Amino acid sequence: MNKKEHIPNKPFKFLVVSSRPHFFWALGAFLAVLIAEIVGSLLPYFLKQIIDTATVAFAASTPDYSQTELWIYMLIVAIAAMYSAWRTSGFLGMRWVSGANATAYKMLFKYLSSHSPSYFSDRFAGALTNKVSHAADGSERLADATLWNYFPTLVGFIVTGALIFSTSVMVGGIYVALIVVLFAINIFLVHWRKPFVVAQANESSKLRGMAVDVATNISAMWQFARRSFELNFIGEQVDTHRAADIAQWKRSEIGLVVNNVIISTAVALMFFVTFTLLKAGQATLGDFVMVVALLFSMLGTLTFIGSMMNKLTSVYGEIEEGLGEILIPHDLVDMPGARELVVSNGEIVFDAVDFAYKQDSVFAKMNLTIPSHQKVGLIGASGAGKTTFISLLLRQHNVSGGAIYIDGQNIAEALQDSLREAIAIIPQEPSLFHRTIKENIRYGKLDATDEEVEQAAKLAQAHDFIIKTPQGYETYVGERGVKLSGGQRQRIAIARAILKNAPILILDEATSSLDSESEVYIQKALKELVKNKTVIAVAHRLSTLREMDRIIVLDEGKIVQDGSHNELLKDEKGVYARLWNHQAGGFLQETE
Repeated sequence: MNKKEHIPNKPFKFLVVSSRPHFFWALGAFLAVLIAEIVGSLLPYFLKQIIDTATVAFAASTPDYSQTELWIYMLIVAIAAMYSAWRTSGFLGMRWVSGANATAYKMLFKYLSSHSPSYFSDRFAGALTNKVSHAADGSERLADATLWNYFPTLVGFIVTGALIFSTSVMVGGIYVALIVVLFAINIFLVHWRKPFVVAQANESSKLRGMAVDVATNISAMWQFARRSFELNFIGEQVDTHRAADIAQWKRSEIGLVVNNVIISTAVALMFFVTFTLLKAGQATLGDFVMVVALLFSMLGTLTFIGSMMNKLTSVYGEIEEGLGEILIPHDLVDMPGARELVVSNGEIVFDAVDFAYKQDSVFAKMNLTIPSHQKVGLIGASGAGKTTFISLLLRQHNVSGGAIYIDGQNIAEALQDSLREAIAIIPQEPSLFHRTIKENIRYGKLDATDEEVEQAAKLAQAHDFIIKTPQGYETYVGERGVKLSGGQRQRIAIARAILKNAPILILDEATSSLDSESEVYIQKALKELVKNKTVIAVAHRLSTLREMDRIIVLDEGKIVQDGSHNELLKDEKGVYARLWNHQAGGFLQETE
């Protein structure tokens, strides 16, 4: 990401960034809270004035209650103003808080979606989406608490302190000492508890990820009769999560006990000093009542200042845990100055390409040229490098040496989206969204008309089974397309690729899930599809590659044979002939 799109990994900085589009809503909400809290904190002062003026009036030979009545009216107006300001903060604050949440979620999901496939293969999808929610929803709770808990508490402390100081410097000093000691101790307690909060959040994400994984593979659980095993598997993680929760919760309760002892001591001391001043005539009855009212109004806040900081720590930990996992640097990024890849012919060149996966070398100085519009078959036993070859062409990994060119353009210097727009792929295991059949096909061309979608489905031999589904093209396919058979999912993927109509086509076992009759029709459709395209077909069923212009045989990351089907069969001791002879019923018997 560029500097303008930088996302900080610290919760408060992250909240600031996600709040920028909603700045004026936030500013208005904070001003409303400031007014509401100042007015609310002054209510005991109005009460003091009422008591003092009433006391004077009672003692006078000719009572005059006009001043008392004035302060009563002012108290009523102040209460109305306080509630009006709080409600104003609610209407303004909801715009900011909900807006910050939406912005945070969009930013994080955008960043998450830019990670490479290897990032996702090492993690639970459910845990990752949970971390996005942790960070985005945690930011919403942090904004909510800052606006309506932490900020008004701070304002209340300041106004209350000023009023207490106006009564007695000594009592005010005790109050300030109480606040300072409370904050100092609770900052220590927060740091003491924080690792346990982060650990609990990690265990929570792990639990949800495991639960999603089991739910996703529920059919395997039933097929293998492993319900008890999975219940124990999840149960162990539930117990681990509970233990982590108790560990952090216990430290929260210990903090509250410490706070209660400190507050009880300090409040008792302030009451005693103020009452002593009252008896000595150095404070009025109104002063005493005001101090008592102020302390009672702040007692709940003082008691739970540790709880508020604990909640802050909990939310902070959740956000930090989510950001820490999501905001790791992308391993595949567009280079500075990257340009759109312009593909007109579709020539592919591997120029001295080196690649190692987790320090295991796959390709070393691989050189290969596929002329434009050539149809190439790619074969080899498991581990030969076929999948890696396709991944590098799609730039799902960066090469460690050499370069890959398409029409003379280094794909590492091209915008990734433009590279993948130029390539259509029909995978061995189609990825379908839990959306309608029409939406899944239209994924190949987002602006395609219904007629174009239907035509692509007909070419892929999918139309007939689609119109027999309950809602036809509007039928939802289920998560990962579970409502469709393997062959049906494959034909949807083929229709999607047909609709995309990219200059380069990759067939990765494209007909492996089809029955023989459907394959005949699909092969006819593919013959139309591959016209005027550069085609790379990966297959274990060698009979599907006989019509290719050229077949490339990979073995342990090296090109060991290169030629047409007939040419390669002439070398009876070659790998291709050996693989061909190992076929049974048209399938390659793979060995590791």
